[in-house]
Parts: sequence; structure tokens; C-alpha cells
Amino acid sequence: MPVRLDPPLHAHGRHTVGAGLSYAFGDVTVGGAWSRSIQTGLVNADSGAVLPSAAFSNYELDAVWQVTPAVWLASMYAYTHASSAHWHEGALQAGYQLSKRTDLYSEAVYQRASSGTPAVINSIDPSSSRNQVLVATGTRHRFSSRLHDTAPLRRSQATRAPRCYHRPSTTADSPRCSPSSSRSFRCSC
Repeated sequence: MPVRLDPPLHAHGRHTVGAGLSYAFGDVTVGGAWSRSIQTGLVNADSGAVLPSAAFSNYELDAVWQVTPAVWLASMYAYTHASSAHWHEGALQAGYQLSKRTDLYSEAVYQRASSGTPAVINSIDPSSSRNQVLVATGTRHRFSSRLHDTAPLRRSQATRAPRCYHRPSTTADSPRCSPSSSRSFRCSC
């Protein structure tokens, strides 16, 4: 989902490479990831002007604690660096599993951008400053048991790939997930 930028930009190509790992010990899973994303063929959607390519390096650390079979707590820190800007982002999340496919969640995300760069979380309107806070809560229902087990709120910007949280499975037949890049998790049953 592209971010509403002023002016709006379109990228004709995205090349991303990444690596990540996670380790579970007991009820705690910790992970880290890195990715490099290069946006090519950037065009100002209003004027049609061609812009230079943009490259971003992303570094992320996260942890999930399965407090009980129905309750989890998660945290995340991410640093994104571009040639002329950078972003720091931290998030806390809590959830309660109502059933195999339905849960309640609450999340708080804070982002701080480098001077002169707007903060943008989850494709909402860019902040008028370099700081932005997002607080969300909701109910999530998965309509297919084959869907991967991720929390609903992660940022997704036209210039950066989307992130998602991994929450450990609580049942034997739930999918098992592992990071396929710093921005997504590949899951299998």
C-alpha cells in the first residue's frame, strides 16, 4: 500500500535482498533481520518528472514472549538508513487469543525520522514533524487456517518494504513461521 507523499511517487521497480534469523528458547522468541531495498524508475505522479533511484538499508531486532497459551507480548526496534535520511522505530504489542483464529490486540508504535524528513507509520498520513506515534487496538479473525500468523499493523511505505510481527504459534497444527526477509515471514504447516 503506497504512502501518500507530496508529491506522489511511483516506482517502476523494486529490488530487495534480505536475511533474518530467529531463535526460540522456552516461551521467548528473539529475532533479527537485515534487508536492502532499491527503488528504480521513480516518477513524480503529478509532473511526470523522472527522479533518481532510492536505496534503503533496514536493520531490525524483535522479541516475542508467549506469557500463557492465550497471551503474548512483543517488542520491535528497527533502523532504516537511506543516503540522506534515516528512521528509528520502536513498537510494543500485546495480544489475547480468543480462539484458534480470533484474537484481540493492542499496539503502540513510535517513529523518529532524521531532521527534515517526515515520519510515516503504516502508510498513514506523514507527520508534520520528524516524530509520529500510532496506537491501535482491534479484533482480528483469520478466515483460513493456512494464513500466516502475523499481527495486523506494520508500516508499509513506497520507499520501504512492509514489516510484520511474528507471533509464536499456540497450537500444534498452527503454521510455523520463519523470516524470509526483514519484511516478511514465510510460513508452512
